[in-house]
Amino acid sequence: MKNFLKTIDQKILNPDTRFKSITYLYMAFAAFLMLHHIYVTIYHKDILTGAPILYIPFIIFAVMNFFMGKLWKDWIFWVFSVLLILKVVRTAMWGEDAAYALEVSVTYFVMSVYAFFGCYAVARVIPRDKWKAFLSILCFLWTAAALVLAILGIKVAITGVPIDNLGTLSITIASDRRLALFYQPVIAGILMSICMSFALFGCILSKNKFLKLFYILASLVFFFTGSLTGTRTAYVLSGVNLALLLYIPLNNLLKPGKTKGFFRNSGKHILLVLSCFVIAAAIAYAESQTIRLLPYIKARGGLFISTAYAESPSVLPNLDQRGFVISANPDLMINGRFVLWGNVLEVVFANIENFLLGVSVYNTMVPVYEIRYALGLNYLYHTHNIYLQHLLENGLPAFILYISFILAVLWHGIRLLMNRDLPAWQRVLPVTAFLCALEGMIDTTCHVNFGYPQMTLLYLFAGFTITLSRQIKKEKDASVG
Repeated sequence: MKNFLKTIDQKILNPDTRFKSITYLYMAFAAFLMLHHIYVTIYHKDILTGAPILYIPFIIFAVMNFFMGKLWKDWIFWVFSVLLILKVVRTAMWGEDAAYALEVSVTYFVMSVYAFFGCYAVARVIPRDKWKAFLSILCFLWTAAALVLAILGIKVAITGVPIDNLGTLSITIASDRRLALFYQPVIAGILMSICMSFALFGCILSKNKFLKLFYILASLVFFFTGSLTGTRTAYVLSGVNLALLLYIPLNNLLKPGKTKGFFRNSGKHILLVLSCFVIAAAIAYAESQTIRLLPYIKARGGLFISTAYAESPSVLPNLDQRGFVISANPDLMINGRFVLWGNVLEVVFANIENFLLGVSVYNTMVPVYEIRYALGLNYLYHTHNIYLQHLLENGLPAFILYISFILAVLWHGIRLLMNRDLPAWQRVLPVTAFLCALEGMIDTTCHVNFGYPQMTLLYLFAGFTITLSRQIKKEKDASVG
């Protein structure tokens, strides 16, 4: 029995000694399950991690990752296990319809197991010498799929004619004059910014000049399509993304000293931070104004207008898309989020039960809406802040658990980003995870309840970031010892 278990460990479980065929099959399966996210998001109204028909592959994949990645050795696995159990129990406690509550609980369980236990463990399962190949293939396929969507969106923006996709949704212009690549402009804009990050990462990974050109052009298309969605979150993410990428050459150029010499080099550090801040702000503003670069394109409808129509003084108010022109309406500006967050905290601190146990996973926003209704404010179906969403749903324990994971990502990510001894593509690994963590501060599309692609990429890049950081530290300690 011992010999059998040893063989299993060496030939299947150990990424350094297992059969190559198993590694390649796993990489193909992992890429398929992550790419299906694009399909589900675009072609299905169900805002879930995936179609129920894929639940069995999800569970199989998660179980594979549990053993092949040996997740039980990772404290973050236990953090998410507790968070998952807490979420499932709180959902099942919803008493108005026990059968439906059970169905929702199972759905959340499957989604959570796949989203975290699957994507986070990929870096632990695939040997490090195969990382670049796997990520290169994934970047190319994901970018190509998203590029088709973005180009179709631009066509709709020019013509004003909706395009039906293969599912139940369509690419159209929303009532507030913003481009919706599927059912909501905000989600579309955030997806475009994340896809831009993925494409730029692919550009850094690739050594082929034609592939680099493809990724750069795709990034420009994503940038422009994101501007058409009028999504402020997308502008911020695009700005921060480029600022973090430019941080690497700036860091190499300024060469601030090591941590022990931080105060001696504080001027360089401050200059580096300010430079990144200015870059992020400039890029965000540029994307918000991109639509105005082509205000007179010859089109019969859509977001662009004909030259003749543009001469009318009444046309500019029609181009007053949210984010392009500052509005005096507080519900359309960032302070609208401050009001919402205040409403959420009012519910959280209303009593000790809400603070410690949360309102529940289901019908979470009902008490928040009651407060907003009394104030004459509109209904919002989530908190526009993933951290407050966890606090509202499941109370302080869930908030602490999720924050601990995010802090771990930030800690390990900063170590990689500042490590000038690593190749550029490894230093860039944390960037997409950083963007998803930032997005969670002003929206909730990385929330497991919704299951958008951003959530998958958060856990995927968090896994690569934390795994690489730990391996480097382990190698460094071994060399010192």
